[in-house]
Amino acid sequence: MTVSGTTPGSTGNTTLQIDLANSAVYYFTQSATNNWTVNFRMSSTTFLNSGMGNNESLSAVVLATQGTAPYYANLTQIDGVVVTPRWQDGIAPVAGNASAIDVYNYTIIKTANATYTVLGSQSKFA
Repeated sequence: MTVSGTTPGSTGNTTLQIDLANSAVYYFTQSATNNWTVNFRMSSTTFLNSGMGNNESLSAVVLATQGTAPYYANLTQIDGVVVTPRWQDGIAPVAGNASAIDVYNYTIIKTANATYTVLGSQSKFA
């Protein structure tokens, strides 16, 4: 698990780099200050596409601390390319949850070269 003092959505942190070679669980302990993008990659020097074979999957979890003004992960990327997750119950998140920890669960399935199916969910822990 990676525990980070990074503030999601703050200047310089509008895209959170989730390096899956390091950890599959990222916990951001500072309250979000704006919406953010989650970018999954293997590492800063290796694309996820290179680190996964076709028909392989992995799971990742992003925990985002919220203050009284909540925000949310409004975009998902893999190797810097936007992907649209299939959200649990067919409903994409449109907000965060005030004074809570929002937990985003992602299952990434590589179906072909640089082609993915992403399953996502957002849960509130207060």
